[in-house]
Amino acid sequence: MRRDAREVVFKILYSELFADSNEQLFVDLCAQAKLNEAEVEFAKDLLEKVRANKPMFDGIIGELADNYQLDRIYSTDKCAMYIGFAEIIFSKDVPYIVAIDEAVALCKKFSTQESVGFVNGIFAEYVKRNKIS
Repeated sequence: MRRDAREVVFKILYSELFADSNEQLFVDLCAQAKLNEAEVEFAKDLLEKVRANKPMFDGIIGELADNYQLDRIYSTDKCAMYIGFAEIIFSKDVPYIVAIDEAVALCKKFSTQESVGFVNGIFAEYVKRNKIS
């Protein structure tokens, strides 16, 4: 399921905050999540999109997070938003509302209750400013 693939990507992104990229960790997490071949490819593609565009996503988050410095935003929230923005901007087969729901679900699972509202608010402002429908 793509949700499981997104969780793998989330875990990889979070781990990369503390250590260098580790291909074996990706393989192990995919196996642990029992991802099929298509889901592994989805996870790889999503991870590549996030890695290649993280500075752009930081700029978007920084611009939309009024009164918050980027370094004060929880790392878990940033990881979830990276995934959401990668899908909204670069994955045409994923409706934006699904991308937002999935990012918020990651916050519900891995962050705080306050983070859910914060992350949802960032995406709502992005959609509003970019007139996404």
